[in-house]
Amino acid sequence: MKKIALLVFSVFTLQSVAQDTISVNLINTNTAQALSTANLPTFRVFSKNNTDEKWIILENIRHQDRLEWLWTIEIQDAAGIVHTKKADWSIIEDSVDDFRVKMIEAAPSHYLNAEVYLSPYLEDFMFEAWQYYHFLPGQYRIRLSYQLPQSRIYQVADLLSIKHKTLTTKVIQTNWLELVINESKVYFPTDFDKVTFEKVNNPHLNWMKQLTVVQDDKHIKEQLFDWNNHLVAEFVPTEPTDSATHINLYSGKQFEIKNNNTINGRFQKYSANIYGIKYSASKEVLISEGNIEQGRVNDAVYIYNSIPTYSKRLITYKEGLPNGKFKFWQATQDSEKLILREKGFYKDSLRHKRYIEYYENGKLLQKLRYKKGLVKGKVKTFNNTGQLIFVQHFKPIIKEESSLKDNRLLAGKLYHDKQVRHGTFVSFDTLGQVTQKQRYRNDVLVGRHFQKITLEHQTYTTIGFYKNGRPWRGQFIHYQSQTTRGRYGVERSYTVYRTTYAKGVILLSETLTEGEGWLILH
Repeated sequence: MKKIALLVFSVFTLQSVAQDTISVNLINTNTAQALSTANLPTFRVFSKNNTDEKWIILENIRHQDRLEWLWTIEIQDAAGIVHTKKADWSIIEDSVDDFRVKMIEAAPSHYLNAEVYLSPYLEDFMFEAWQYYHFLPGQYRIRLSYQLPQSRIYQVADLLSIKHKTLTTKVIQTNWLELVINESKVYFPTDFDKVTFEKVNNPHLNWMKQLTVVQDDKHIKEQLFDWNNHLVAEFVPTEPTDSATHINLYSGKQFEIKNNNTINGRFQKYSANIYGIKYSASKEVLISEGNIEQGRVNDAVYIYNSIPTYSKRLITYKEGLPNGKFKFWQATQDSEKLILREKGFYKDSLRHKRYIEYYENGKLLQKLRYKKGLVKGKVKTFNNTGQLIFVQHFKPIIKEESSLKDNRLLAGKLYHDKQVRHGTFVSFDTLGQVTQKQRYRNDVLVGRHFQKITLEHQTYTTIGFYKNGRPWRGQFIHYQSQTTRGRYGVERSYTVYRTTYAKGVILLSETLTEGEGWLILH
């Protein structure tokens, strides 16, 4: 049984103008400013289907490490020479039994709206400069066409489990699109290859290179590319500069931006989604962006992530340190809508003042306050229906200018921090009834202790008193678990005791229940 994974890209619509040719429109959607080597075109095939026929077209197909794009591309340079990269349908062989296909469906009275990435087509057939930096300055004409060979139609239909009549063998052809790519002086700084091995854990990063874009003898943009020529970082100065601003990448994550003068501008960091022939093409994905003022990160910084679901994080900086509000949004598994999950404040890069956390459904999860990175006062925790389940109290102990070895140097100050439980701790069941209540003083249990548990449909209630962290008098419930490695793997057992104390001495110990596996309390 042949396997195939289908991805329906979009509704594809066509306009028939001849028996064997269908004409569609190729447009450049980058119209913000004049195209240059620093501002490349983006392409889209867009047209309306005025026919009564439905078509299915394969845009690309992947088998193991090979991905073949099935458009044929023609590029005519200023000299009138046409460079052609033809689609290679040989990837579809009788032996193919596991592959992925990107499919475009053509329906009547709808619009085609499909992006086209040129990198996979250009990388191995045209100028070397196209392979690395796409367009050279000059005048170009570009045209795309698609045609499924008649000899492949039954094979493709069989593999897709569709009727062969829905696959067209007509030529799908775009117009010639004329482009003028203006010159933007681009060169490598002489020391771009001196990202030293000592500063980089990953030896591949030694192959990174920085591309400096110059216009009118001024530096207007800095771009850092990895060893596969994927854009990983970009810096645009607020005002054009007289010299290059160097971007260094350490350990694959941390950036350092240097210039002989004061640095002001906007930075962006990217991660590459890799695709294309031999996986050498990529679509860069923005993962962070923000502003630099007077050489320091300042104002709002946004951080993006797509794992496990798409998320966005806002951190407010002041003079290079997180100072101000932060927020975290995350999309659900079933929707791309971003839901607020966290919000709070930073002071000198530490959490400070109010912090609130939410469930995916928008219900309050936790509410508390921080002082210099440590929890201060009452903490309330709720379940996803809004029911209060925990109340806790904490006290931060912060000693500034301490000489202890575990000090932290932060924002010019030395801190020795300690987080202690201090106050009442209460747990509730789903009915809002108290199941445990106890009190701490500087992380030590003191005073009255109440507990209620249900074991095998029987409820046990105990009241006891702690003295300096030790059970002193009254009754307490204790749990003992044991894990052993037996013939059939890890074996677990548990025992629950009710113990009676008088002046710290055990008077009576009763076994309430015991069993195998995990203990589940109700």
